[in-house]
Amino acid sequence: MPEESAYERLIGKAPERSHMGHVEEEFQRQFTGQETRRARREGVAGRLCQSFVESARDVSEADFRALKELASSNANTRLDSPAVAPFKPKMLYTGSIAATRTPPYDWPWTWSATNGDANGSSVRSNNNTGKMSAFENNGDGGGAASGAVAVGIYFRPPFQGLGFLNVSASPVFNYLWWTYNAFDSSHSDGWLGMYVGAYALDGTFIGARVNTQNFLWNESHSFLDSPDGQGSTSGYGLNNSLFVNSDEFYEIWVWCGGSASGDGDHTFYGSYGGSSLNVAVPWIHWEYFGGD
Repeated sequence: MPEESAYERLIGKAPERSHMGHVEEEFQRQFTGQETRRARREGVAGRLCQSFVESARDVSEADFRALKELASSNANTRLDSPAVAPFKPKMLYTGSIAATRTPPYDWPWTWSATNGDANGSSVRSNNNTGKMSAFENNGDGGGAASGAVAVGIYFRPPFQGLGFLNVSASPVFNYLWWTYNAFDSSHSDGWLGMYVGAYALDGTFIGARVNTQNFLWNESHSFLDSPDGQGSTSGYGLNNSLFVNSDEFYEIWVWCGGSASGDGDHTFYGSYGGSSLNVAVPWIHWEYFGGD
């Protein structure tokens, strides 16, 4: 049996698997609700746009095809993983107890869902490198796709009683999004944040102590409005604080995700939405302040 590290002797060994099933159920519930609202909204918008579509049939079909080709080009673009400067872990500090974890982390996690004829959601998470990506595209058939990914670590308070925990990370990322429309509507969004789940020692879920999803972009456009966007950062600060109890253990995750929807290709009208986000997590830091 491998010898326990100083880190494991302090807070205990991480469970072999994470406990994120309840989060997947919540994401699926939200996605189903969003799709119900989108279907109602697009039904109304489609009827309103129909007269414009009929009057635009004399417009060159090549112009509409050019919009489709632009969306297809974006959908086939895969961003390079963002560069990460080397970072040296520091496992123990004096005063309050603290640790800085670097890859490999304890677990990866992914979730995705699609509706209609969407091409799908491509989600990847690698706990060994700390890199993850989420790509969503509605495709020619129209529909919606949503995805989320995360890397996480285990924590259990080393002292009895109530304590205080501060968790932080500074992920780097790059992204590309588009919402192209010809007498139609589309949507794209992308987000980044932290999640901390609390569990009883038998693995029973107690509650989400931290659940942040900070939108990097959140775009909905219609008619002939066809914007897109691209960006990157060398460090995006995430920091959260919470009370912790020695009778519980915690899973600390850095996560990200996105969604895209559009009506697809209908010859004289249509729309395309896409979302592409690459994230690297060079470190996850926690600092714990005493018990009773």
